[in-house]
Amino acid sequence: MRMPTVANQIVARRGFSSTRMQLASPYHYPEGPRSNLPFNPLTRFFAVRYWGFMGEPQFREP
Repeated sequence: MRMPTVANQIVARRGFSSTRMQLASPYHYPEGPRSNLPFNPLTRFFAVRYWGFMGEPQFREP
């Protein structure tokens, strides 16, 4: 029986996950349907803020 070398032990212990590298990369951006919005529609008072900002102003022209 052959004894495992230090290099083999390190490779066997290594977790092959790329999550940390993807998040640390300047080329990785969050994904999903709301990732490119400059506001968060999941907050509690989103509807109030939405209509406050996007609501039609009530200006009367003389």
